[in-house]
Amino acid sequence: RPATLRDTLGSLAGLLLLIGFHAAQTGHWTARDSRPPGWDQGVQLETAWDLRAALGRGDFKGAFHMAPKPGMPPFPPLFHLSLLPVIGGADPVNGAVWVNVGYLALLAFGLWGLGRHFLGPWEGLGAAVLLTCTPEVAWLSREALVDVALTAWVACAYWAFAVCDGFSKRAPSALFGLLFGAAMMTKWSAFSYFFPVLVPAFSALTRGSSG
Repeated sequence: RPATLRDTLGSLAGLLLLIGFHAAQTGHWTARDSRPPGWDQGVQLETAWDLRAALGRGDFKGAFHMAPKPGMPPFPPLFHLSLLPVIGGADPVNGAVWVNVGYLALLAFGLWGLGRHFLGPWEGLGAAVLLTCTPEVAWLSREALVDVALTAWVACAYWAFAVCDGFSKRAPSALFGLLFGAAMMTKWSAFSYFFPVLVPAFSALTRGSSG
């Protein structure tokens, strides 16, 4: 049956409850977790600290052209910019976990939107529950890593792509471009997640040039 406004509002309420559940779980985790960060996590936190220091002394060129860490590629700045409010605090490790809660909420919203577009609002809520509650996603959301942020941007970008109808609608097409840019500014390899978009993008360019 066609979804009603009641279905949409009810599923959104469920989405808020899901996000609240993840926040409660994060509070439980951060109150008990006392581990030092691992190698990859430590590199991400150090990069955020270096970015904070460069911005603090007004070195904007250095902030966005930092040398790569040993054994790691250079990072785009968006994830590390989002860590700036917590990186100088008393517990930046668990502060990064709370930043990931925001990205997890964005991921849940993107999954809800995709599911709602193709099937319905309750199916979208089910997709958000199933993915965000898997153990692997829960583990990634509790580490200072870019994975949850990247997945959130990609999911929201695909929602915008689904709505733009092959780039024939201007506003969602522009939104897709912004979300694609956010994904690329989170991790350089983000472009690989968008290979399925190449064919409709090329078709849209061809259609535009012929028109």
